[in-house]
Amino acid sequence: MKRAWLLLAAFTALACGQGPEQGVIVEFRTDLRLAGEEPPDMKSFLVRVRDSQGRMLRSQEFPAMAPAPNGFLGRLGLVGEGAGDGHLEIFVEGRIGALPTIRRTVRTIIRPGPPEHVVIELNRECLGIRCVDDKTCVPSFGCIPPEYPPPSSHQRGGGPDCDCNSFFPLCFGARWAYKVWSKMPGGPSVWMDKSWSISQYAPIDPQKFGTEMGFIQFTNDSTGFLRNRWLTVDAQGRLWWRKDDVFDRSGDPSTRLFYSLPGKLRLDATHNAIGETWSQEYSTTLITSSANVATEKHNDAWAVVRPQDVPGMQKEMVAAQLTSDRTLCHERIDAADSITEHKYFCFVRGIGKVYETDVGVQSEEVLSRYDVPGCASGP
Repeated sequence: MKRAWLLLAAFTALACGQGPEQGVIVEFRTDLRLAGEEPPDMKSFLVRVRDSQGRMLRSQEFPAMAPAPNGFLGRLGLVGEGAGDGHLEIFVEGRIGALPTIRRTVRTIIRPGPPEHVVIELNRECLGIRCVDDKTCVPSFGCIPPEYPPPSSHQRGGGPDCDCNSFFPLCFGARWAYKVWSKMPGGPSVWMDKSWSISQYAPIDPQKFGTEMGFIQFTNDSTGFLRNRWLTVDAQGRLWWRKDDVFDRSGDPSTRLFYSLPGKLRLDATHNAIGETWSQEYSTTLITSSANVATEKHNDAWAVVRPQDVPGMQKEMVAAQLTSDRTLCHERIDAADSITEHKYFCFVRGIGKVYETDVGVQSEEVLSRYDVPGCASGP
């Protein structure tokens, strides 16, 4: 009880079962690694409470120290006084220093009678996810409206199910982890962790693309790089990049990158005969947070190649996948206005990308873990 009291003393006093006669008791739980565990996912968490008019009622940051018995972080008691019409928005942000690692928003109401018990989970399933369209990441639900409690009938993430016959199966909840190897110019090679997750199915950009929907592929890596990428699949099964949002260290979009229609080709599995070639022209428009706009033209040359002809030093780590008859490898040379990029990609049906190499900068990405709902999972 001593540890819980030390943590809760910073909150409204709710230790040993005490609480407001009327209001909301908010309990914070997590399955993340905390301060004192390596590597930590969160060392502190910020709590901000606003009323329905947006007025700040409380803002405070609390330590998140291991161990957390049964995932318990603490409780916060909220009473009706000063909360206007009783509608509250509770924003919670896990942090390492000033870097946000996880976010959750809950909207609830203080009603007459016994206090309502609200549980806010900061769980690994939502680590790093940046939802759009005023939604929040909720474990087992994905990105949904922040009203509490979440509706039990809500469709997880939306969008179609994963196509297990696809070389890049997309559906809510699909996740991939990669080991990224890079050869530093004039220096040693380094390894980095990178992960992808399909976090939401949402409108790409109503102003530019109307009602068109796309899957959001969230990317983060061990350097703190965060990005949402909108992906669409056309009637022929081709996969396109449509828009990127790159986030700064505060978690807000710092740059936006739009691809001209129909987008930048990510994968066209209709081209699957060894030696087959084709090309695609498109343009990109980069918009920074300071409203600077830059447009660049691209002309990508593609080819289907044999897995054994793909260069790379780390291929043996995924040798089993690369020798499978369910594997497809493509070469892409992007001749842009500013630079030429030369890459190879290998995909496996029902899994997705298993290997990528960038010849120019000497980097390789090797699949280390994957979980494709309804299709496959593994190390």
